[in-house]
Amino acid sequence: MAYAGPLLLIDDDEDYTSLMKLILEDEGYSVDCASNGYDGVIKAEPGKYAVVITDYVMPILKGDEVADRIRKMDAKVELILLTGYKPAIPASTLRKFNSVLEKPINPAKILETLGKILGQRPILIAVK
Repeated sequence: MAYAGPLLLIDDDEDYTSLMKLILEDEGYSVDCASNGYDGVIKAEPGKYAVVITDYVMPILKGDEVADRIRKMDAKVELILLTGYKPAIPASTLRKFNSVLEKPINPAKILETLGKILGQRPILIAVK
């Protein structure tokens, strides 16, 4: 089943990005990737993405800076933060995102979150 629009995945961990891209594409999503916050902001042209999924700790621009810059260009984009540092991130920063998910992420959780954001039936997959 195909889903609306491409998603943008921004993460400096190439292995993690490759795995997430594979999982999302297997579920019918079209996924563009960026390996740092700056490149992600450059790719995030207004109206191009319904959802941007970003890491928090990255080179050049952190996730909150990515959120600020993308929101200025496109106030309608849904922002998902994937982080292993949630307890250390101030609540005011977390509020910049529509959803905050902790790493390591269960693939079913990201698919459920995307389903809710995009107004589609949540997709659950078994993870062994």
